[in-house]
Amino acid sequence: MGFRILGHRGNGRTDNGDLSAGKAPENTLLSFEQAIDNGAHSVEFDIIKSKDGVAMVTHKPQINGQNLADLTADEIQKIDLGYGQHIPTLDEALLLIISKQSDDSDKKLTINIDLKGPNVSRATAEVINRYTEEGLLDNEQIYYNATDWEKLIAVRYYDSDAQIVPVLTTGFLFGEDNVQKPDFHVEDDVKYDPYAMEALIHFIKEHRPTAIDMVLADIRQEMFDLMDENGIGLITTPIGPKREEAAKRIFNIVAMMGEYAQKSPIFVAMRTDDIAEGRILSDNPITDRRESIERIMGAPFIKL
Repeated sequence: MGFRILGHRGNGRTDNGDLSAGKAPENTLLSFEQAIDNGAHSVEFDIIKSKDGVAMVTHKPQINGQNLADLTADEIQKIDLGYGQHIPTLDEALLLIISKQSDDSDKKLTINIDLKGPNVSRATAEVINRYTEEGLLDNEQIYYNATDWEKLIAVRYYDSDAQIVPVLTTGFLFGEDNVQKPDFHVEDDVKYDPYAMEALIHFIKEHRPTAIDMVLADIRQEMFDLMDENGIGLITTPIGPKREEAAKRIFNIVAMMGEYAQKSPIFVAMRTDDIAEGRILSDNPITDRRESIERIMGAPFIKL
């Protein structure tokens, strides 16, 4: 199915200094429009629920010291994000994406929804169901992911056709004691925690997710083997170690993703903070484009 590029929170994070230049505020309608115009195959955004039950598109549970879950949708939308942008509702985001879609059914945009806030599964699924029932979106275009796998089970309750993607955090995969913070580095010789892998395999067998979602630097050959055996895809996220010693591993992983994408009928997707650089790697996944990797991950490698 190929190597797909997902715009991280739209056109990429806007809290990463110089790498934010020219970007609209993340998780806004202008950011989604920029991402699509820049060649993203998909956009990713986060959902929380307002006090009055509206699915809102934002990564941050708090802004200006206010808990967004304690505000109504109207109150949330009065928050000025700059560039004339506000926090959109899920409806607004979907309508914008639908308006930008290609007429070619093979080039339909996909949407990666991160179920971020509490009690958000039902509010999100009910909105999505309206658009799929009206034929404006296909179920195959929507992927739900969450670090809390119970949210994925819940979204399936409200949308039996939901394509779900469990998020595998670094601490879950390797054990918190093996993760060096604040940059979430894991030494190359550290193996996946056997109990974590057992839990993941059980979830795959029980709930048949479409893909798994994990930090780019955390991928090992063992995970590719598991995906291949179970016919599931991969979404990566650009956070993770920025230290120099992780660079070679990350270069190798990108090359492995390219190889897997060529043979797998299921998608391999890279969530990226720089879509243009992501497209370079998706079209030609070689291992020595340091600048591309740094921009994709939203920060340069640093020597410690």
